[in-house]
Amino acid sequence: MIPRTVIESTPFAAGRFEVDEDGWVTIKLSPDFFNDRLAAQAILAHEACHYILENSGIRQRDFALNERYTDLCMFICGFGQVFLAGYKRAPAQNQYRPGHRLGYLTDAEYNFANQYVLDLRESYKLKLQSQLDTRKQRLLKLVYGDAATVTRLVNYERSRNPNMSELELYDAAIERLQRDR
Repeated sequence: MIPRTVIESTPFAAGRFEVDEDGWVTIKLSPDFFNDRLAAQAILAHEACHYILENSGIRQRDFALNERYTDLCMFICGFGQVFLAGYKRAPAQNQYRPGHRLGYLTDAEYNFANQYVLDLRESYKLKLQSQLDTRKQRLLKLVYGDAATVTRLVNYERSRNPNMSELELYDAAIERLQRDR
């Protein structure tokens, strides 16, 4: 079920995730943060991760541990930059714009989690094959490993469509081969 989001006072909390007895989810955002867009987004990122973890069956009995898992989930789910942009403000010198600090991890832990996930994503990208390499392998498999046939099919497509990219040539060759079978 899609969570309902409301602006409502949440004592001692910037946001709150609640599930009622019927399974309906409400995410509450304190009005204290409503006018600070970056802080509101950071709070919503955290509360959305409660929803994600809850639906995945990942919930700890220990409140503090559950909150720390939720904070880490934000980075895994791609909300890290959103959270970091709004989770803290330096206290202002006047009473009208107080500072804040949201979350359950230390600044060092947030920075570590952010960098760790970014590094993992970068290493994963390096391991992924390009679309062209994927098409080359697919075409080679379709012609039972005959590299000469691959070359002939791609050259044929190139002669018919000289302005096509390599990727488009392989796609056309695969399509023609499958259609002619």
